[in-house]
Amino acid sequence: MRLLALRVATGAGSARRAAHSRARAAGSKSRQQLIRADMPSSELLFGVWPVKAALAEGRRIVYGAYLQSDYDDDLPRIQHESICETLRASGVPFRQAPKAALDGAVARQAHQGVVLKVGRYDPPRVRSVTPLADGRYCVVPAKGESIRHKPRRRLPLWLYLDEIQDPHNLGSMLRSALFFGADAVLTPAQHVCRTTPLVSKISAGAMEALALYRTAVPLDFLRGAQAAGWAVVCASPSGAPAPAPLPPLPPPLARPTILVIGGEAYGVSKDIEDLADARVHIPAPAALPPHADSLNAGVAAGILLSQLRFSGE
Repeated sequence: MRLLALRVATGAGSARRAAHSRARAAGSKSRQQLIRADMPSSELLFGVWPVKAALAEGRRIVYGAYLQSDYDDDLPRIQHESICETLRASGVPFRQAPKAALDGAVARQAHQGVVLKVGRYDPPRVRSVTPLADGRYCVVPAKGESIRHKPRRRLPLWLYLDEIQDPHNLGSMLRSALFFGADAVLTPAQHVCRTTPLVSKISAGAMEALALYRTAVPLDFLRGAQAAGWAVVCASPSGAPAPAPLPPLPPPLARPTILVIGGEAYGVSKDIEDLADARVHIPAPAALPPHADSLNAGVAAGILLSQLRFSGE
């Protein structure tokens, strides 16, 4: 009897290993189908909200979608059905694929059972911004016609990210920017984290909905904005001197404003600090351990954006 039980257990283990091998093989084959060499400018968005946002905004080329075919509980199935409806409404072709295939395609990131093959999105390069007039302003691109903007609220609020390198920080900042009503996010053309599918996932799709721009010469852009009547407000580390602590944030949002957040390693560059109309910081408690003497850049951006936005409303 013991020998028989051992044989049964061994047979069951072999069956599981064989099933696992088949799943891995299917994943490898499906991954090759997902990532084709003949589409070098494509990438794979993943996650429910990035996919829905990309389909809603319509600024990417969409090639097709892959949905997870094997589910173990009801919640992913509900998400699956919702995505199916969105894809059908958008006219996007889709097919089923096992979880192993989707895991392999997105390097085991949390895809929530949906992967969308899209064209890469590179934010346009811009040179300057115009004054606010009659409730509108324009962004002047490096090439092509000006881009007209209507502020989401009474006064436009932009976020300039000075050499942010961490995709988690960038995604967090984009999500906060959208939530607090920022009109656009500007980054340098170089020395900054790219707007990748991972950033889109971390931002919960905010990256797909926000107006994103790059500038080759940040100082020239900011000086031009000041000449057009915009204020440049620069975030300083908590330990650095500032005109006044928060709250309230000086100055109130009384004109179009660009909030500058510095990179993780060195903060805001000295040249940008020198031209800023105001420097602000988030006051810290009197006693902090040395390993926790500052806020994460993404958290700090959210606090400052909320103060700026609501101080002028």
